Amino acid sequence: MMPDDWDPVAAFTRGDRLRSESLKANLTAIRDQTEDPAVRRLVDDLFAGRMGLREVIRDPAFEAELDKGMQRFSEAWEQLTPEQRADLARQGQAEEARRREELGLPERVEPIPSAGDSPLLREDD
Repeated sequence: MMPDDWDPVAAFTRGDRLRSESLKANLTAIRDQTEDPAVRRLVDDLFAGRMGLREVIRDPAFEAELDKGMQRFSEAWEQLTPEQRADLARQGQAEEARRREELGLPERVEPIPSAGDSPLLREDD
């Protein structure tokens, strides 16, 4: 049995407050925008501490919901140049750094993304 104050999203983000809040906002958006009552129940159960995040994301209904959004994202991402992809990654890091500073949270040091660094930032053939 989990303690009453157990937060499965914070546990997943290893207590990183900013990433936990961001993930909760995204999960709330998924719950509020889906037409699938099973997905809404899963997110509600997660927020109530009745399920862990890994359990939720492995559920076939939740996977299907994520697939819808990932397909749209993938199509848009493929239209970007490697430099545009790296720019977006850097913008995301800068936004996270700004929000961390705003909230008085410690800085997270991560490498600066550049084209070709990872499969997502690959150079096009």
